[in-house]
Parts: sequence; C-alpha cells; structure tokens
Amino acid sequence: MKTARIFDFEPDKLARTETAMWQAYYDRRPAKLFRLSVRLLQEQLGYGRARALYNAYRLTRAAFAFKVGRSRLDYEKALRWLVPFYQETHRLVKARWNPQEVAESELEWWIIHRHDFQPGQTASLEKALAKLCGLVYHLPESELSNYAHYRAEAMLLTDEGVRARENGENFKPQWSAIRAYLEKSYRDLSERLNRTPRETTNVKRILAVKLADLGDALLVVPALRALKQAYPAARLDVLTTETGQKALAGLPFIDNLIVFDKYLFDYPRQALMPRNLGRATGFLAQLRRENYDTTIFFHHFSLRFGILKYRAVAGVVGAKRNVGLHNGEPLANFLNVRVEDKGFGGEGLSERDYWRQLVEALTAAEPGRPFEYDSRPQIYLDQAARTKAQNLLAELRGNEPARPLVAIGAGGGGYTIARRWPAINYARLAQVLIEQKKARVVLLGTPGEFDLNEQIRTLAGEGNDIINLAGRTSEKEVTAFLAGCDLFIGNDGGLAQLAGVTGIPAVVVFGPTNATAWQPFGTEEGRVKIVQARMDLPCRPCLYRDKTLGSRLGCAARPCLTTITPQEILETINGLALSYKKESGAE
Repeated sequence: MKTARIFDFEPDKLARTETAMWQAYYDRRPAKLFRLSVRLLQEQLGYGRARALYNAYRLTRAAFAFKVGRSRLDYEKALRWLVPFYQETHRLVKARWNPQEVAESELEWWIIHRHDFQPGQTASLEKALAKLCGLVYHLPESELSNYAHYRAEAMLLTDEGVRARENGENFKPQWSAIRAYLEKSYRDLSERLNRTPRETTNVKRILAVKLADLGDALLVVPALRALKQAYPAARLDVLTTETGQKALAGLPFIDNLIVFDKYLFDYPRQALMPRNLGRATGFLAQLRRENYDTTIFFHHFSLRFGILKYRAVAGVVGAKRNVGLHNGEPLANFLNVRVEDKGFGGEGLSERDYWRQLVEALTAAEPGRPFEYDSRPQIYLDQAARTKAQNLLAELRGNEPARPLVAIGAGGGGYTIARRWPAINYARLAQVLIEQKKARVVLLGTPGEFDLNEQIRTLAGEGNDIINLAGRTSEKEVTAFLAGCDLFIGNDGGLAQLAGVTGIPAVVVFGPTNATAWQPFGTEEGRVKIVQARMDLPCRPCLYRDKTLGSRLGCAARPCLTTITPQEILETINGLALSYKKESGAE
C-alpha cells in the first residue's frame, strides 16, 4: 500500500458513505452501520475486506465503550480499541503521525461533542476536529478551519434530529443538507492537500540510531525534531533500547521506534555467542527490508569494537548516506557525511550540540534545504501517567499544599555508581531542608536504588517528612511527578535529565562525569545549576574523557564528590530562584 493513499480520496464519494453511516446510526440499524463502516475504511484507507472488517469491529467497540461512559476515565476505555486501530493504520499506510496521539485526539472531539457542543458554541469542537485532521494529514490547524466548520455544521443538523426524536417530535434530520456540508468539508480538505507542494529530495526513509539509556535518549530529542522538520515527508524511524523507547515513545515527529537489546552485544564474547548472533542476523535482515536511504548515528565511536558493530549495521542496512561523528579512526570511514568528533565536551560542545551538528551536516548536502533547530526538550506523557502522578502529589502534599516538595535522586542510574554523592551527605541535606525550609523530601529512583534511599531515610531520621518512592513509578510517571515538585536535587543521570525536561529548578551534582557534555536542559538559562568540586582536579572528568570512555568506576577516593559539602548545595539552592517560571517540555 502506498503512503499517498490517505491523501488521494474522492470527496463526494466519502461524503455519501459517511452520510449513509450517520443515517444508519440515527435509524438504529447497527448491521447497516457496520457494513458502511467497512466500506468507508476501504474507500478512505485502502483496506482489504478482512482487515476492514476487523478494524470496523475495533471502531464499533470503541464507540460502545464511549457511549456507556459517564466520566473521563470511562471514556478513556475507548482508547483500548482506538489506539490499535490507529497503530495498524499507521503501519499499513506508512503514515507519519503518532498513533497514540491521534487516538487521543479522536477521543477528545468525541468528548467535546457530547458535553460542550450546541448551536452557537461550536468553536471548541471545530478546534478539536482541525487538530485531529492536522495530525493525520500534516497540515496546520489554521488551514483547516473551513473543513472543521462544515463538519461541525453537519453534526449540528444531525443532533437537531436526535434531540427532536428524544422529545417525541416528528422531525428527521435534513440528510441532503448534511451530505452537502460533508461534501464541502472533504472538498476543502482535498483542495488543501493538493495545494501542498510535494517534496523533491533523496532523503525519504531515515533510520536514526540511538542505542542508549534514558538520559542520553532525552538529549537527542531536539535533533530528531529538527530532522523531521527538515524532511517532513520522510519517514523517521529510531533504533533504540527498551529504556530509550520510554523516553521517546509518543513524540509526534517519530514514525516508528525499533527496540533492540544492545546490551547483549556490548562485549565480543557476548556478541559472538551463537544465540545472540542468530538474533542479530534476523534483526538486521528486518532492517534491510525497510530500504532506508539515510542512516544517522547519534553516537561517539570511542571503541574499535563499537565501530565494528555500527559499521556492520550500516553495511547491512545499505543506506546511501551514513551520517555520524568521525574521530579519525579509519574503521569509521564508512561514514560519508561526517562531523568531526572533538571529544566529550571538547571545545565546550555538549552532546546536544553534537547531535544538532549531525542534522545540520545532512541538510547542508542539499543546497536550499532549510534547517531550524529548537533546543527545547520534549517528552510525551499519557493521561495514565499524569493521573498517577497527580494522585501521588495530592497524597504527599495532603493538607499542606503550600509546603515545598523537594525531590532527590541519590542514585544516578545503573551504568556506574561512581556518580553517587555520598548517602550521608544527602541525609544531612534532607535534614536541613526539612528543618529550615519546612520541606517534605521525596527520594526517587529505580527499584535497584530502593536500599540506597532507605539508607538515607535511616540516616536522616525525619520520619514521615522523607518518603522513599524508588521503584514505585515508571519513567513517564516520575516525569509527571517531577513536574509537580518545587525543586530537584540529584546526581548526574536520567532523573536529572528528566528534571531538566519538566522545567522545575534543579541542582545537579557532577563528580567523575563530564558536566560540559551532559549538562541537563535548563542549564543555559540558569534554571538548572551544576555543582562540582571547587578544588582543581586534573583527573576530572575520568569518565568520558577526551575521545575515550575513561574509567567507568572512577577512583576509590573520589575527591570530586567527597569534597562537595551539603552547605555548598544549600548555598546553590538559596541562589536559585525557586519562583522561576516553569517552561516544561512534558506534554
């Protein structure tokens, strides 16, 4: 099936079928309504009959779940059927929108139509209809006002007949007028689509490679967004890890996330095990079938074994363009669109700076190709994550909503414990925050950091004023939770990056790691403050140093962390404007 299928439709034919569907619904003829739904899917999306039947069933179940609902939580049960429908449609027509986002947008106009739609008050429904159509067809909402207005007018006429029947009046909807409005709506949409110029570029199918943990995946988001803006008609797939998927899932500019367990291939002995070789061979064959024309590697090639792995990926995928950082190693010469790797933090470059340069280098190969870069962070939070976070926040704030809520991330992720500021220091800091700032302290982290947090709670000895939430929230839930806190304090790691995304003030402790390379979002404008040892340490950073990975475990003494005192952190907090206006990247 071709991508253009959803763009090439017959407006009047669709209007006739949809009008007949509405009439079957009004006449309470479910069998006919179902048959017409099948026909509409075949006409508009090009489904075969079997697939159209199954997806019409999904839509019917969604409509029924919504119909019997009485609250928003009830209505959201329809997403169980809407999301799979849009996922399959997304895959079949090779669309560029995000299935979850489109499903939620569909449900939103259903809710508005039920509760807020009546003559003279159509603006909210028209906006919701324009948003849904804009997502599906990649058009600005401002260009879809006529499309949305005509659909809303058709709905008004139908609702008029429904209300009259409910009141016992002998009145039927004006089906000819309804059909005319739907014809105008589809004609306007078709005109807008045909007016949009088709792109001429050789970059049509992009594979972005970012096999990384949470924090690193978050840092690549602005570059991915810029990549999609530069090539809006191209398909953008991202190859990432299971953890990386949690950071990138739901972002509207990513068409498909491909998850691969790269940790099975970190070392030669693991990678060469027959079972793992078999997995890799099948997986790479699948990538080759996607016919990517461009592969962009958002990685430093610090190890020869790593270069060999990515060189193998590039060779099997077979893209004409391989974009990446080149550090002078001949094995990396498979890259034919190159940016010089000046080392981790080299010449003041952060990881985000490097990833921006890669996209800019790709666009520079096509004269006249526009390049725009927005450095703001972005993460998608579903309603379930928001609801859980809101419940946790309400529970913790209780009857003291004005009391400061301070989140602490004393771990730093599973890659290395060398990043951890001593637990006793966090305990002392928590004591001062509780006693002097009247704060409630929440210790966040992974299940593996639960014992660390318990140690801090025991050392602090502050009872109910310090709570351990390690392992109780997913990545999305903890992001939504952080957005409701007043301050974050923690080590370099995924939680620090999430705090930067949410827009809250933060203090981040950097010890053996590279603060220039991994500075969180918000550092530039002063909302996030980095604290490092004040003494001159020529060995710092020892992790991610120059063009090498450095020492993963650091040294035993770790003066880069042990010389930082709780008082220094408190001084930084006092100098940080806690009233800083939040500009969150969570959506």
